[in-house]
Amino acid sequence: MKYNSQSIEKQHLIEDGSLDVVSVWPTIQGEGPFAGEPATFVRLAGCNFQCVMCDTDYTKHRNLLSVEQLLHAVRMRKPPSSNLVVITGGEPFRQNLVPFIVDLVHDGYKVQIETNGSLTIPAFCWSLATIVVSPKSAKVHDDIREHATAWKFVVESGCVDDDGFPTRVLGIGMKVARPESYFPRHKIYIQPLD
Repeated sequence: MKYNSQSIEKQHLIEDGSLDVVSVWPTIQGEGPFAGEPATFVRLAGCNFQCVMCDTDYTKHRNLLSVEQLLHAVRMRKPPSSNLVVITGGEPFRQNLVPFIVDLVHDGYKVQIETNGSLTIPAFCWSLATIVVSPKSAKVHDDIREHATAWKFVVESGCVDDDGFPTRVLGIGMKVARPESYFPRHKIYIQPLD
């Protein structure tokens, strides 16, 4: 097991919507409500947590891009006949996503955000994105809880409670947040810890 040594970073909302980006790449969405669909992934830099077993490099090779530069990168890497953009991290809600999402939707893209659920952005345009929360703490922000379309849990062998939810996530030994009621409003997805 490799320990995550990446630093915890606080929320940093740049007014003009410039985003600190690690990478943009075409792929097939492998998890959640759009599993199997071609997509363009946008990995944003930084996270407000330091999950022990996180396997994602979200701090190296970062570049601060304007909304227009990032839109250009998405257009250049878009798989044929795909209009799905998945914004992930680190933690996407650490940054001001609003201008980028508004422009993506204006250009005909559908947007999915993968979040740990701990942060929110003032005046966020909830109706413009599919929110998938993969909680890494005991509490999910009320805004995320209210607007999440789906919940995704990383499940480790032998670490499952009687209710089927994990007793720890990515090496964090605590019961993570759960949806209060999830049928039929929320879809629940599980991902085995690899």
